[in-house]
Amino acid sequence: MEPKDVRRTGKGWNCWKWMLQTLLICLFLPLLAFSESNIEDYTRAIESNPNDAGAYHDRGRAYYDAEKYNEAIADFSRAIELNPNDVINYYFRADSYYEIGKYDEVIADYTRAIALSPYESAYYNNRGCAYFCQQNYKEASEEFTRAIELAPYESLYYNNRGNTYYHLRQFDEASADYTRGIELASNDSFSYVESGSSLDGGVEALAIDNLATRSGPSTKYRETGTYRVKGQLVRVISLSYDENDLCWVQCEVTDRNKLRRVYTGLKRFDITSFDLDGVPVENPKDVDARAKVTTTSKAQYGPGDDYGAYSSLTVDKGQSVTIITVENGYAQVEWTTSK
Repeated sequence: MEPKDVRRTGKGWNCWKWMLQTLLICLFLPLLAFSESNIEDYTRAIESNPNDAGAYHDRGRAYYDAEKYNEAIADFSRAIELNPNDVINYYFRADSYYEIGKYDEVIADYTRAIALSPYESAYYNNRGCAYFCQQNYKEASEEFTRAIELAPYESLYYNNRGNTYYHLRQFDEASADYTRGIELASNDSFSYVESGSSLDGGVEALAIDNLATRSGPSTKYRETGTYRVKGQLVRVISLSYDENDLCWVQCEVTDRNKLRRVYTGLKRFDITSFDLDGVPVENPKDVDARAKVTTTSKAQYGPGDDYGAYSSLTVDKGQSVTIITVENGYAQVEWTTSK
């Protein structure tokens, strides 16, 4: 039996979070603040401002979710005309082309995306998938190799390259890649947090430095203060990796008798003080929940009344956000803002 086809990296958070052009912020909102976004809302926004690239992008996403790929392509194309340096529109237009079998266009868009963001492993993987579908197995294997170089712990990339080696009749290399992919996938099944999972639990870790923090796992996110906890035990909830494969920790600190969930670098903890393998790793690739806020809501540092609120920061009615995970009646969301 021949191996299955290669698979693209999932659309959404993994690529999107690093590529937006303005300030990113990640925070918690009550679930009652949401309704699903719809095409009609975005159409009205476009009619109100025909030069709003973000509105075309959002409607393109909605068309994509509705499997209306030609309409999605048209909207992403317009967004690119208005903002040609925003890589995310090339990504989603390529994904739409892929769904209707236009692989030359897929390759062209990922080539443009790579020119704008040369260290995003998903772009090489997905361009490799297009080559694979054209039966250009040598080019596909080169793309998957580059993806592996950038993200050596991604099991999908090994499986994809193994499939290309199989078609090139390089069976030893195929077997080695399948074996490595299975090893990594086995680890994933135990350590990754799935979409919608709770991040309850966590472990206590010794802070070896004061914690300079961000609202999300990258320097692209808003700063959330420095906490003087050197020498103290801090609750570590999850791990996440940024575009440079640096490890970030989601942890809990206390400020003015309220809890705060924030992100900081793993380097600020004594890794011998806790079981690193026992901390779940956030898996953003499976998350792509777009939602619209229906009630202006106060932004919080965590999922519940025990957590503090961001001072003077609200998420306005009508704001579109991406839901990262859901816990205790709250959604952890991210969006871009100049507030």
